Parts: sequence; structure tokens; C-alpha cells
Amino acid sequence: MFGRANNRNEKRKKVDRSRPAIPIFRGEKERIDKYDISKASPESDFGKAYYWGLRFIPARKWATRKGRGRVEWAVFDQELANDKSQFDTEYIEDRLKWINTILEFYYDEYDGDPDIIVGDMMDGSTSNILRKYSNLADSMGIPMTEFSNEIKLQMAEELNPDHFDQQIAIRKEKAFKTVKKIGELEVDKTNIQFPIDPADVAAQVADMLMEQDGLQPNEALELFLTSETFSRLLNDPGILNLPPDKILEMYRREVGRHAR
Repeated sequence: MFGRANNRNEKRKKVDRSRPAIPIFRGEKERIDKYDISKASPESDFGKAYYWGLRFIPARKWATRKGRGRVEWAVFDQELANDKSQFDTEYIEDRLKWINTILEFYYDEYDGDPDIIVGDMMDGSTSNILRKYSNLADSMGIPMTEFSNEIKLQMAEELNPDHFDQQIAIRKEKAFKTVKKIGELEVDKTNIQFPIDPADVAAQVADMLMEQDGLQPNEALELFLTSETFSRLLNDPGILNLPPDKILEMYRREVGRHAR
């Protein structure tokens, strides 16, 4: 899944670990009715898993990379994911640890077995960089995992995680308990300009619903993400220019729900 920020001046988006629940998105060529880890590709950043991003726009680009596809959105129950009695969730924040993890998966040498991994992503255009460093390793007679830290960090810089969002890799069937699918949309390659990512607006509106209506984070996100108002944001990006409180007003008119 492409996870690059919309431009190089835009700060990459990281998982906010203080939030009990966050909206997540993934782009696919076809609808997936049931997630099956055994059918996931093993040749991904963190191995065989289903990957979710933090923004709608990159998911849309991924879904339409060859024409037409689908974007799914869901609520990630981060509070549940961090319940150590149920799940082993690993957050990879350190740059050197990140590239070491990538290389361990590349060589099928990763010895951990977390249910969920949260960390930076690469996009689908990085194969030439991996090939370059693989050729370097061959010339040195070592695997890439034995590169010096200096070379590894140089490789990480070329893979460019500073300009890529983080991603959530669901690696075990049981971990899908932390992901509640909310909706999906068929999209095509139409060049629609979004002034702001709908994911950011959804989080802002959900925060206001929580504050004004006393809702729990999961409940507030689910209510807004399932609304016709949110669907309008995806199809009519001009609405995203409105302040969040005006979008909240639209939502309240739609559902006939007033602040408590």
C-alpha cells in the first residue's frame, strides 16, 4: 500500500499511541469478503499480513494503480491491541531497528511472532533499491543483514521512511478482533484533488462528538465513518475545505442528532 505523504513538505503520519481508536484505510483491487492470513503475500515489509494505512488518499492511489479498485476503511481498536493479555503488538520506532526488521523479513530470518506490527512502510517502487543493495551484498560476500550500521542507515534513508506514513500489519487471524470494518468504496483513476485527507477530518469530527456527546472513541468514529456525510467527503472533496465544526453540523442534520 502506498503510504507516502501527499508531498515532501507534509509531515508523515504516525500512529498516535495515545488514542484508544483510530481510523485506518487499505486499497485493494477487488473486494475481500473474509481476511485470510494464509492468502496474504509473504513478500511485504513485515511479512505475510494484511496492511492498513492511516490515510484515505494513499489507499485510493494504491487501489487505482492499474485502473479501478476499492478502498476499505475501518476502526483500529488500539486500546484492545495493547492489551498484553490478548495480543502481542510491536511498535517499531527506531530507524535502525526498522531496517533490520525489513531485512530479516527479506531473508525470512525474523524470529519474532507478534500478532500486530506498527511501523514505517515502503511503497511498491523500492525493488530497485533493494536490488542495488542486494548486489552490493553479493559483491561483499555477505547477506544484507550483515551490513554495517552505517550502510543499513544509508539504505533506510534511500527507502525514505521519513516521507512515508506508518502502517499497521495484522499478522494473526485473532488480531482481526482489533479491526472493525466500517465501509468501502469503489474508486477509479479520476484525478480528484483532496485539500486535506478525509481521515484527518474524520478524527477531528469524532473528537468533537466525543466531547459534546460523551461518546467513547470507538463509538464516535463508527458513527461518523458510517454516515452519509463521510461518504460525501470521499466523493466531493470540496466539502473538506469547510471547518470541522461545519462538517459536524452536516452530520447532525443528516442523523437528526443534537449535542447533549
